Amino acid sequence: MAIAGDSITVAHPSVSEDDLTLYFVSDLPGGYGGMDIWKVTRGSESDTWGEPINLGKSINTGGKEMYPFIRADGTLYFASDGHSGLGGLDIFKATPNGDGWTVVNAGAPINSPADDFSIIVERDNDRGFFASNRVAPNRRTGGATDAIYSFTGEAKKMVEYYFTAQVKDMKTGRNLPNSEVRLVGSNGATVRRKTGDDGTVEFRVNAATDYLAVSSLKGYLNQKTRFSTTGWADDHNFRDTLFMVSTDKPIEIPNIFFDFAKATLTDNSRAALDSLLMIMNDNPTLVIELRAHTDSRGSDESNYLMSQQRAQAVVDYLIDHAIDPGRIDAVGMGESQPRVTDAGIAQRYPFLKANTRLDDKFINSLKNEEEQEICHALNRRIEFQVIGVLSD
Repeated sequence: MAIAGDSITVAHPSVSEDDLTLYFVSDLPGGYGGMDIWKVTRGSESDTWGEPINLGKSINTGGKEMYPFIRADGTLYFASDGHSGLGGLDIFKATPNGDGWTVVNAGAPINSPADDFSIIVERDNDRGFFASNRVAPNRRTGGATDAIYSFTGEAKKMVEYYFTAQVKDMKTGRNLPNSEVRLVGSNGATVRRKTGDDGTVEFRVNAATDYLAVSSLKGYLNQKTRFSTTGWADDHNFRDTLFMVSTDKPIEIPNIFFDFAKATLTDNSRAALDSLLMIMNDNPTLVIELRAHTDSRGSDESNYLMSQQRAQAVVDYLIDHAIDPGRIDAVGMGESQPRVTDAGIAQRYPFLKANTRLDDKFINSLKNEEEQEICHALNRRIEFQVIGVLSD
């Protein structure tokens, strides 16, 4: 059968060792970019080829993928200007991983800022040939033209990168098994895996790529981290710990300030407000109550009114920055819920012990006016409580 019609480009064939799979480059409809790598298969050498199959987004990008070469061990080499690389066309090595392919940049000196392409690797040796239009040091002319280069020790040049994430509870330090970690690469690839009993998960990652890792687990806020493999010439295991915050209890947003005796947010609050905005964007299904607390000075009625207005001011800020109003509700708590200290507060203020309720009885028992003022300040706070999630 014909692989494609006359108007379709089909080029750069490479046949597997058993002659049953043919890899090629084409601009067939249904691809990811200008030129993609495809394959056709057959059951035996006497059979006709089947329908073309695109190798998928782990191989193909919005750019050009060309010059496939399939090695006897199933490793696929190809050139691309869509995956992150050193410049122009770079040579990549792809190995099957069950869900698709794991793609690794061949790195220098095989790749250069120029175009590097059309690699061939010997069957049982780590040596071969490739083409490049780099300016060779011994070239008599100054122009950059295509030339064939040989290499040895290719396997040592194919550096390997890994990312190991450990997910822990922010407060207790406990490992969080069965957390999902989603890894998003600047090459468009997304991989999801869950942590083991020790709270860790490992990914094999590509060279010259920026990554965003996001951890999620029911009952916790999502956490994220970023890293980049760009600039690393040798094998490396990138590691990070993602500390996740439980949503079982109210979560304080410190450093939100108001004008004295008013509900007007000060400019000093912007960093804290933006951190809350980031939490809402990173956890797009959360529904929260935004709670404002006052100290006990003043009447119950005035404190409630002030706290309601302050909570609404924070909610208005979030809505003004495109947060769905259906996800947030302003709740003024007034002086009704004095803070109960935790170990962190007790460490910061030696005159306080953990699990102390900062009510009027306790505050009035303090003989030091400065200590009393610290307790009043601790009671004035903005926090949020997760009360649900948006339905699909």
